[in-house]
Amino acid sequence: MIFSMVGIVPGLIGLTFFTSYYLLLAAGFVLGFFIMSAGPIGYQYGAEVGYPAPESTTQGLILLSGQISGIIFIYGMDIFRSATTHSMTPFMVVFILLMSINVLLAAIMGESPLVKKES
Repeated sequence: MIFSMVGIVPGLIGLTFFTSYYLLLAAGFVLGFFIMSAGPIGYQYGAEVGYPAPESTTQGLILLSGQISGIIFIYGMDIFRSATTHSMTPFMVVFILLMSINVLLAAIMGESPLVKKES
């Protein structure tokens, strides 16, 4: 999970600051690769932490919280948008900082109780 989170940060930095089309494509690939690899790991971790609740319930709650946070981020992008240039760069810088905090939180996240129990 930490490896995926760390890989997301360069993709975000690239999408924020690159201006070349091909560099933006590369940054988008890096961002998508690491976000898509973090998804199944997060779902599995959520299912293990949420045990004995059904796995479908924990995944549904994770997806619901993702939808809600997506709506909040869309409104946040509009609020942070530069009034003169309509640039999204200020919000993307905040997003990079939030993702960096997320990397630190993932680093202190412990193993799920089910993994500890089996060891």
